[in-house]
Amino acid sequence: MLGQRGDTLIEVIFAFTVFGMLAIGAIATMNQGTASAQRTLEITLVRQEMDSQAAVLRYIKAENPSGWSELVDRVPTDTPTEFGKLTDDDNSCPALPSRAIVMNPLSGAVSEKKPELISADSPTVYSRVVTTDSETESIGEDGEVVTTTSTDVSTYGMWIEPVRDDSFIDFHIRACWQSVGSNKPVYLGTIVRLNV
Repeated sequence: MLGQRGDTLIEVIFAFTVFGMLAIGAIATMNQGTASAQRTLEITLVRQEMDSQAAVLRYIKAENPSGWSELVDRVPTDTPTEFGKLTDDDNSCPALPSRAIVMNPLSGAVSEKKPELISADSPTVYSRVVTTDSETESIGEDGEVVTTTSTDVSTYGMWIEPVRDDSFIDFHIRACWQSVGSNKPVYLGTIVRLNV
């Protein structure tokens, strides 16, 4: 038994140190991968919402002349002075412009609710349009209960900025939200140009 030699304390500490560094590196890599997958999923979902808003605008133009004329009448003719844009050094989403609107994807009309930014205490984690049905009951003329269903549209971190020219309107569809694992917000945008 005198010829057997065990590990020294220094060798054991060195082995634990190497194992600890490898474990921390593996966990950090897994966290980065998870955050990247989450960000990619958020971008995909927000793009779908933006495409939905663009589709509603195109539908109104093509299929709903009265809705289109109402929308055109609501678009100011002046050039916007404040254009919701993310600056390079800014770590928050831009303030919503006064002309920001959102389209109701179910009715094809401009929502009466104004868009909202996503705040830090909001349960909403990415930009989206939320539709909720609400029912109200009233007594009709014949004494029967009449149920009326209405759809409320709320939008968080997504808005449309219409900019009018003589022959067309550019609808700038914007989205901004704070993504998981990032200190800068994600800012997406697209433009739908429709002739007046």
